[in-house]
Amino acid sequence: MKRFFSFFIFLHIGLSAFTQDNLVNNREAVDLNLPSGKLWASCNIGADSPEQFGTYYNWANNPVQGYWDEVWRTPTKEERDELTQNCTYSVEYVNGVMGARYTGSNGNSIFLPFAGYYQSSSGPFNVGIGGQYWTYTPYGESDAHWILAANSPQQDDDSAYYWPLSYFSFPVRPVCDGNIEMVEIDAHPDPEAPSDYYATFFSSDHNYTLPEGSTAYTGKVIGSELILIETGTNVIPASTAVIIKSDMTPVTLTPTTENATVEKGDLLGYDEETSCEPRSMYVLSALNGIMGFYLYKGTTLGAHKAFLPIDAVQANVNVITFLFDEATDVEQILTRPHTTQTAIYNIYGQRIAQPAKGLNIINGKKVLIK
Repeated sequence: MKRFFSFFIFLHIGLSAFTQDNLVNNREAVDLNLPSGKLWASCNIGADSPEQFGTYYNWANNPVQGYWDEVWRTPTKEERDELTQNCTYSVEYVNGVMGARYTGSNGNSIFLPFAGYYQSSSGPFNVGIGGQYWTYTPYGESDAHWILAANSPQQDDDSAYYWPLSYFSFPVRPVCDGNIEMVEIDAHPDPEAPSDYYATFFSSDHNYTLPEGSTAYTGKVIGSELILIETGTNVIPASTAVIIKSDMTPVTLTPTTENATVEKGDLLGYDEETSCEPRSMYVLSALNGIMGFYLYKGTTLGAHKAFLPIDAVQANVNVITFLFDEATDVEQILTRPHTTQTAIYNIYGQRIAQPAKGLNIINGKKVLIK
């Protein structure tokens, strides 16, 4: 039977950090051994224990990323179905509160209190009888959204969906991906400075934080040199391929919801181990006492690795070396003896006729013009 309701924003209850062992961004996460690996939160938004009702929200104020973070989210209908189809259902009391317990095949479980709903400023209604929880999935092309209906007895809620109008509100039980983990990457020691280590990194989906003692760079290829551009932040944004200089190996990167704006360079990357054609890219290595990007003869690139595509390099060379020079006085470059041709590039690798204000690359040297 279709149900047509509308929704109201009730007072937001303050959030608390959890202290249990299984945390995702300071929120307790429960592994129910679901096929997708998804983790469900142990309590509702606005609650600090599983039996608390938390905050009731209308759909227009869907709250997960507003009040928690970008890692957690409102579950989809598919994630709701995965929960109900792969967990056993029971009704019980927790600290005097009646609710539904979903127990996974590994014995872990989550408790959803029968919190009912609010209608305008009245309520809650249906408390102790059932609980309706939002999903993110619309019902077809209508205004309605599917919900997770936890009731006594368990309800087949394929037909339970609600119109997001103005005066009914429900709680939210968030989910998150279970594969957001710290990443350890091995770094190469610099043959010329063994206390410095270099690595590349790429993630398309998540932002990561650098450990102390590490610096991230993007890069622009000019001729046979890679101009390293410091990002100026300890956050590596998703879909940004970087070179990492560190005082340690391995380098441990931590997932974060903090964001940063970083200008992308010529580096690209892959999340998973990927097959590639020989000599189709340059990869980071230290050969013959020189750290650089070497023409790769292999056929597999490792997970989370960055590389320089062959078409980013105009010169026909086997190695692309780094350029870390400090900015040099422009007059020294333009008047250097034995220079038969002056090659001037901007920081984007575009050749220009005259030096411009800002950072220039003149005959392979960085030149800062104020």
